[in-house]
Amino acid sequence: PSAVVESAFRLIVALTGGLFEFRVKPECVFEQSRVQYFESSPPIFTSGPPARSMATTWCRQGSFNGRRSHPCKIPQHVGRRHVRRSRCGCKFVPVILIDDTLLSTEIFDRRFCCDLKACKGACCVEGESGAPLEPEELAEVEKAFEVVKDRLKPESLAVIEREGLHVVDGDGDFVTPIVEGKECVYATFDADGTAKCAFEQAHLEGKLTWRKPISCHLYPIRLTALKDLTAVNYHRWPICDGALSCGAGLDLSVLRFCKDALIRKFGQAWYDAACEAELQWRQVQAQRNQGDDNLAS
Repeated sequence: PSAVVESAFRLIVALTGGLFEFRVKPECVFEQSRVQYFESSPPIFTSGPPARSMATTWCRQGSFNGRRSHPCKIPQHVGRRHVRRSRCGCKFVPVILIDDTLLSTEIFDRRFCCDLKACKGACCVEGESGAPLEPEELAEVEKAFEVVKDRLKPESLAVIEREGLHVVDGDGDFVTPIVEGKECVYATFDADGTAKCAFEQAHLEGKLTWRKPISCHLYPIRLTALKDLTAVNYHRWPICDGALSCGAGLDLSVLRFCKDALIRKFGQAWYDAACEAELQWRQVQAQRNQGDDNLAS
């Protein structure tokens, strides 16, 4: 039973201080998981409570808009001797257990800030399917449509009339419809061709309380359901390379960039805990790097 699995997972975290590997097979990422000890893990957060313990997770072969990806890389400050590879060549990345979420430390290490001048809102256009919708968001889309429909292109309205306000993709998930395999039907375009979300524009003008689908608001963070836990991962998409440069210039981590979306999804207390974990993570990484430098010298 799922409750037993969760209890066993938390017990292992408590007993080992988070020194274990959390693995999932690529072909059954949503169905199975197993925990395995390993010997050479760095002693991170071993004195902290279970909700702040460290683990190492195999990068899921997930997708955004239907595009296969391997989002997990070795974080910038993680020593390679502490990172192990799976048989398929994917690398393990440390994660932190906060409540019922597994938070990838890439969200601490990566710098990110959307740069619309560089990407022109390509995330509203690129991909093979629309934005993922949670079941409770379907009613929000239906209510918001009456507010934004006058903003949409005739081609978008034609698709909505033919397919509906939301559709089911090949994986059985609710998504927004798209126009001729390209932009989301709820995308609008500025004079310079920059795509923007009609829902968000109406929200910023005070005409909607609902902002936009949480999957869009969270990006570049992607969520994956793992039994009774939720994996919170950083997703790398080449169209967002400009955002990496912009974030590096501002020294803005993915966690800080996605503050509003994360609070909206998980609450203020969760976000405060994540910020505390980020601070501890940086301190641990600084100590480890100093130790590696001493060994090298």
